Amino acid sequence: MRVIPPCFKVLYISSRIQTMSTRSRKRVAGNAAAASVGGIVSEDGAKKATKSRKPVKIEFEADTNAEALESVAVPSNRGEDAASVKSENTDDLKESSEILKSEEITADNSSDTATTTPTKKKKTKPVPVKVEPPSNWKTILENIRTMRSTKTAAVDTMGCERTADLTMEPKVQRFQTLVSLMLSSQTKDQVTFAAMERLKARGLTVQSMLDIEEAELGQLLTPVGFYKRKATYIKKTAEILRKTYADDIPATVDDLMSLPGVGPKMAYICMTAAWNENVGIGVDTHVHRIANRLNWTGKGGTSDPEKTRVALESWMPKDLWQEINIMLVGFGQETCLPIGPKCHSCLNKDICPASNVKAKKKAKPKNPTTP
Repeated sequence: MRVIPPCFKVLYISSRIQTMSTRSRKRVAGNAAAASVGGIVSEDGAKKATKSRKPVKIEFEADTNAEALESVAVPSNRGEDAASVKSENTDDLKESSEILKSEEITADNSSDTATTTPTKKKKTKPVPVKVEPPSNWKTILENIRTMRSTKTAAVDTMGCERTADLTMEPKVQRFQTLVSLMLSSQTKDQVTFAAMERLKARGLTVQSMLDIEEAELGQLLTPVGFYKRKATYIKKTAEILRKTYADDIPATVDDLMSLPGVGPKMAYICMTAAWNENVGIGVDTHVHRIANRLNWTGKGGTSDPEKTRVALESWMPKDLWQEINIMLVGFGQETCLPIGPKCHSCLNKDICPASNVKAKKKAKPKNPTTP
């Protein structure tokens, strides 16, 4: 029999002790992790198999997280890439997130009774500012108007202003416009329009939204971004309109914003589209992006759409407020894209501060050859 020298015995025993120690530490860490997810640890330290808690699917996350969404990245018919969709939707997500944080309405599914009156939101209006626009803003605006004269953007035929059934009575049309705006956040115009067609085919009135089951409504809205949450909002809004507004919609920005799921952008556009009242500029992600690219929002730009609205309204003539939203939205959908703007085909390529088209340097004249 081979005799193992004492020194090797010591090394062997030492390595075994270290191995056992490492295993013990891993077992303790595993037990702690098991306990945190509802596992049961036996006396000998072995984790028993138990029914783990299912992960909760979060529909709205932090202000700047743009990808924990339900069908938000809906591809358009222009083949925009995922990065473009993400950038385009980020600002709308901020608004949606802020709406969630400010609402006090209980959405507990275990409750049999729904809250029909929204609590007052804490409003933090941007501080009024005075912005000096670039001296050439009229030239830039006229060039954009020229480029938009063909009206071939999605917003021109499928925007929220185009979704109401004109054969219905005025207050039903106003309700349909409001619903369309509620669906538009985080959703392409094409997808919103298709969802509105499905809703109208079933019957889109306050009464029909009171009668429909929330699950069925959600199915009709799919694949609208946040369709489950928006189905809840629409149901609650219908209850509020029946109780407080006789099936009509509110006629002021503040009252519109008191409805669940309605933010500033939706409220200002609704005042224009539903009530034909020019009370403010509807600023969405396109308007926010383009206004900052053109230096229309002052030195340093603005960080969110509401600040952009205040900046624009400080200098832009009021008779342009109604026109500017659709003009810039369509321009943003076709030319001034969030990723890879088509500056080469833009009439403002030589005067836009954000243009990626550099003026070609004049070639230096060649020295005449000497005889």
